[in-house]
Amino acid sequence: MPGVPKSKGCDGCIKVKKGCDLLKPSCSRCTRLGMQCTGTNSKRYKFLHVHLQPHEHRIPVTESRFLPVAFIRDPLSLMPTNSTTRTASAFVARLEVHDVRYDISAYGGFLKYLPQRLGVNRSLDAAMDAFSVAFSNYNGEPYSLAVFRKYVKAISAVRDCVSRPDGETLVETICAIYLLMLVQAWMGRQNDGLVSHEEGLAYLLDIIANNGCHDEFDTLVFAVIAIPVVYASMTNSRINLGPAFWSIMQRLAPPKPPTPEPLDEEMALADQGGTFPSLHFQNLGKLPSFLREPESHYGEILYIYDMVQRDIPRFEAKLAEMPILLSQLDTPNARTRRDIQSAYAMALAMAIVLNQILEAFGHFSSKWSKDCNSFIKKIINVAEEASRFRPIGAGFMVGSLSIAWAATAEPKLKKQLQYLKDEFFKSFKGENWENMATWWFYKYMEIRFRLGRPRPGDDYEKAMRETAKFVSCVQCAASHNYIENPIHT
Repeated sequence: MPGVPKSKGCDGCIKVKKGCDLLKPSCSRCTRLGMQCTGTNSKRYKFLHVHLQPHEHRIPVTESRFLPVAFIRDPLSLMPTNSTTRTASAFVARLEVHDVRYDISAYGGFLKYLPQRLGVNRSLDAAMDAFSVAFSNYNGEPYSLAVFRKYVKAISAVRDCVSRPDGETLVETICAIYLLMLVQAWMGRQNDGLVSHEEGLAYLLDIIANNGCHDEFDTLVFAVIAIPVVYASMTNSRINLGPAFWSIMQRLAPPKPPTPEPLDEEMALADQGGTFPSLHFQNLGKLPSFLREPESHYGEILYIYDMVQRDIPRFEAKLAEMPILLSQLDTPNARTRRDIQSAYAMALAMAIVLNQILEAFGHFSSKWSKDCNSFIKKIINVAEEASRFRPIGAGFMVGSLSIAWAATAEPKLKKQLQYLKDEFFKSFKGENWENMATWWFYKYMEIRFRLGRPRPGDDYEKAMRETAKFVSCVQCAASHNYIENPIHT
């Protein structure tokens, strides 16, 4: 401001225009002259009287200032935005894709509730951002460096949240890890260290189980993500789910009668309720134990095998009631058919696994082989029909095809399964899916050695070595719609 002193000296020095050394409580000059020293280090302001004259300035108006109505932007688009709102918008845009080939709702019904939880957990924010960008690429084009940066940022945020868990937002961290698992399967798996995401999910789900689900959202997340974790526990011996986890799994299943019912009565009740007992949580949850210690569970394996054999015709009848839609892949009927096919494929895969275990016990070998080939042919039929739902809508076939391929030695079936595996696996760049089929092949071999029924050519050392490897398997969650999960207290 013109005319305002810039010096910060005391009042006495400024008055006579002398330099001030700014010492306190009194500068050297004031001390020498015995004067009172005031105003040191103070800013001075000089207020000027200004008389404003009214002035009218007109802006010339031209035709270019007037735009047709079609070019006027929607006022809502001018609302302030930040990274959270942009992430929410991108994620909602993915949810609004109803074409069954790209419909991400197949990965779990809880996804539609995630946008409203943005801003409370930075790992979820980063994971949703990476997920939205990764799943925008439907044409298999190479990903930009920016996409991988978002992925790495999300991984870093998840690691930070896991190392310092917050009980209030633990479920959001679980959702973030689940989303990153899907991103890895879709765009490319990174070398994230020795601990798998499935192990992290199992650890956090155990914490949730011990603390209890606080609301319906927690329960829905638990019900959806528990299934991939149970699948991972089959192929990863480091995943050991605690009693609290299985207690909640029991509550997620339909209540059982106080005394065991005969299978015929249980199936009759299932027919009345429209459920599929073989896919109840308490039955799926036994598969890891069956694979690790089959000799201790022969009776249960036989019981559930009979159950799944009875469920398979019921799935087929349900599919026969629905029209086969060759087009209109964005309709509710297409999504319902996809969901039933997914559950049907899961039941067939379960039947093959149990069949291979029972065959290794050495009883009725020809019967088991005949049944197994029948299940495999049905999986081939499901895969051929589900092929039009690729890529996302047919993700449920990845695990079933691997299990079927590993179980057959017939050249014709092996060739058909190999072709289908190649077709389905190439839709997902992220995992080395062939490792999954190899793992199941050697797992069946390891079970035969364990039960004392090896086949000619079986290699014990190789079987133990291959089954010790970690195999990641992200299951499509569409089948969760046909796994009953009401809470029973």
